[in-house]
Amino acid sequence: MELQQVMAMTNDHGKKFLNMWFVKKNIIGVEKTESNVCRKEFTIIYSELKGDIFTAVLPCAETTNNGCCFFGNLEHFAMCYAEGKSGVRLRLRNSGKLMWPVWYTEEEDFARWKACYDEIMQKYS
Repeated sequence: MELQQVMAMTNDHGKKFLNMWFVKKNIIGVEKTESNVCRKEFTIIYSELKGDIFTAVLPCAETTNNGCCFFGNLEHFAMCYAEGKSGVRLRLRNSGKLMWPVWYTEEEDFARWKACYDEIMQKYS
């Protein structure tokens, strides 16, 4: 996906954020989760020069929202994406990182969550 395509999807705050941080990054996709839709934003998936994949959130073009942020690596996004799609709520470890729900959910709930997680990981890995 081209930077100019993403520029057309965001407002002036998002364009400023993109111009500051994304001129030399490769944007490989755009996702809109349910929580993105509620907040009138979208998530971009991008790769760094070394090949590591990360995510950022930008406001939609039709809003005046100024909430641009880096969201974390692909695994973090995939875990949050799976939480929203599957309904399985994630817990935080003492370190502040998200915990895999295999440790506290039923087998079928974890399988549903894992299928959503795998969908994103396979799409962008």
